[in-house]
Formats: sequence, structure tokens, C-alpha cells
Amino acid sequence: QKTTRAAVRTDATASGAAREAQKKARERVRARIQRNKQKKEAEATRAEAAKAAAQQQRAEKEPTQRAAAERRGKAARAKEARARKQKQAAEDEKRARARKTRAPIVPNT
Repeated sequence: QKTTRAAVRTDATASGAAREAQKKARERVRARIQRNKQKKEAEATRAEAAKAAAQQQRAEKEPTQRAAAERRGKAARAKEARARKQKQAAEDEKRARARKTRAPIVPNT
């Protein structure tokens, strides 16, 4: 069958329209990708900022925490020392009592 010139022209127009539609679709996809990329970047910078802020807070809080930890350590050491002294005193007491009650050693002559 012969295609008339008009039919060929309409075919060309149709294919042109299809091409345009494809181009637009590609453009939409590209735009969407771009938007997502920007969104991701914004999210990353926000997360970075939040991390930096948290770090700052930790840095500000740290000296007081260290001081508190040092105090606790000091207290713990003092407690241990007291316990040691008490134990030593109890042992000394025991020894003294034992010395008092023990019969004196008489050398056999």
C-alpha cells in the first residue's frame, strides 16, 4: 500500500511528539534526581551541624565531669585507706591480745 504524503507527515508529527514527550520525561527524571541529591546534601550538612553541636556540648561539659570523677576517685582512695587502717588496727589488736594470753616461753635449763 502506498502512503500518501499527508500520512507520512502525520507519522513524522507523531514521532516528533513522542520524541518531545520522551525529552520531557527525561527532564522530569533529571529534575527529580537533582532534587533528591540536594535533599540528601542538606540532610548531611544538618547531621554534620548536629554532630558538631553535640561535640561542643561534650567539650563544655567535660572539665566539670573530669573534676567530679577526680573527686570520686579521691573519695574512693580515702575510703580504701580507711579500710586498710581499720584492718591493720584490728590485726594489731588481735596480736596484742594473743601476746597477753600466751604463756611465756621458759627456756629449759
